[in-house]
Amino acid sequence: MYSFKNLEVSHPIAFFDLETTGLLSPDARIVEWSVLRFDPGVPPTQVTMRCNPGCLIPDGASNIHGIFDHHVADLPMFEDQASDMLGLFDGCYISGYNILGFDIPFLNNQLRSIDKFYPEVTRDMTIDVMRIFHRFCPRFRGRRTLSMAYELYCGETHSGAHGAAGDTLATAKVLDSMVARHALPKEIDRLSKNSFDFD
Repeated sequence: MYSFKNLEVSHPIAFFDLETTGLLSPDARIVEWSVLRFDPGVPPTQVTMRCNPGCLIPDGASNIHGIFDHHVADLPMFEDQASDMLGLFDGCYISGYNILGFDIPFLNNQLRSIDKFYPEVTRDMTIDVMRIFHRFCPRFRGRRTLSMAYELYCGETHSGAHGAAGDTLATAKVLDSMVARHALPKEIDRLSKNSFDFD
């Protein structure tokens, strides 16, 4: 598992990613989620789960993330996993790639559809790696992929693109490289506060 070279794990931080049936809409559903959590002084923890969305997965979505109906037909629904996922966020700063534009709003839509009370995930204590990418590399603003950021900052091809587990790890590596390349704060709390300047 990855160990940061530049970012100091002064506070717990959880990177997360969703794979879904479609874009942000009330009818779209989660089919896979992954949380990669770093806590001070202990090895990181990663949990990745697939879930039955309760609807057919459009071919267009399946062709992107590789998850088809038969992969999830016998799995629990997200409502049976939500408490596990949110528990991994407990006490954490939250990071990801385009989480403010997609993953957090999508997750909140999904939580609202569940007949239980779950607190919504807010933008407080967040670090959106895509927004930092656009701030320092404006020439790529129209091309928003994590794969491009990974190649630029890590010097490698992102072989796990559009898999939730691979994307969370890639995002953590990109952020770690950004800290050194752009002289960003190494402390997670300071980095989170500064990240709002990249909106």
